[in-house]
Amino acid sequence: MTSKLLTYLSRLDAILRDMRSVMVIALVVLSASCNSTPRTAPELAQEFVLPLHQTAEVRETPLRIRFAEVSEDSRCPSNVVCVWQGNGRIRLEVVANGAQESVLLNTVGGGQFPQEASAFGYRLRLLELAPYPREPRPPETAYAAKLVVTPM
Repeated sequence: MTSKLLTYLSRLDAILRDMRSVMVIALVVLSASCNSTPRTAPELAQEFVLPLHQTAEVRETPLRIRFAEVSEDSRCPSNVVCVWQGNGRIRLEVVANGAQESVLLNTVGGGQFPQEASAFGYRLRLLELAPYPREPRPPETAYAAKLVVTPM
């Protein structure tokens, strides 16, 4: 009985290794095919996540929003004690009807660090910037912004 169980577990381990290989290959192929072509098409007032360097087209509007850069991430890492919470600032490129505007949004909020901005008659609001920093810092490519767009 024990030898049959060991044989079964050995076969199961081989199958799982093969499945992991297939998943890694699939992820590599998907990553290689990523570009700034819109993959996200949220509706107005719908929260959505936009990865760094990706673009979203907001449905039934002329808006096309690209997460251009993380211009600052001084947020206190979750595994460190800090005096100030810090701030994450992102730059979005907003295009509508051939015109372009850049907006800066912050994680802190308030007068010096606005979490929202307007462009082309719409309000863009940063709800979250992920991942939350830890030491060591995450690679830039790991960033994604949770946003919502509403009419003004």
